[in-house]
Amino acid sequence: MFGGFSSEFQRIFCEEDADGLPPFKDDEEKRREISRKDAKSFSCPQPLNKVRCITIMENKRKIAMDMFAQGHNCAQAVFAAFADEIGMDKEQALQLASPFGGGFAQMREVCGALSGMFMVVGMKEGFTSTDPAEKAKLYEILREMEAQFSAKHKSINCARLLKDADDAGLPKPCGELVGIAAEITQKRLESL
Repeated sequence: MFGGFSSEFQRIFCEEDADGLPPFKDDEEKRREISRKDAKSFSCPQPLNKVRCITIMENKRKIAMDMFAQGHNCAQAVFAAFADEIGMDKEQALQLASPFGGGFAQMREVCGALSGMFMVVGMKEGFTSTDPAEKAKLYEILREMEAQFSAKHKSINCARLLKDADDAGLPKPCGELVGIAAEITQKRLESL
């Protein structure tokens, strides 16, 4: 939906409220592109009751699938697509996620795309305390996300996903699974 934005930019949409006030005193445009650096300190020039500002993330599905197509593993593609949102540079994100590709170091266990998705959520919503309630809350979120992920492919096991595709005469599903994981993750982060 929002594909095609460079990784250096994100869109800030400001809309008029019922009073019909323009979003910017000097600018009648309702949209403007600003750099991520500027976006971090961006604030609406009108009082919040006069204008509604919405930050919309880039299309992470496309970014993750492009990264996978360029040769990054499944976990790297998903995790690094969200590097800016988790406060990590892309190189660090690629390094951290590198062992999880191919179902943990190509052992064909848990799908690396799912691992990348969980790592992003851990960075945004993870816990550091030993409080059982915090753990339970995060685990419930992750189980819901896993259910969305496996709804189409019926498994989170890398070997099973590959075998099912092969048995059906289909190409490897990895690129599509990367896209699904990124899309689910993006929806989760946009809901926060």
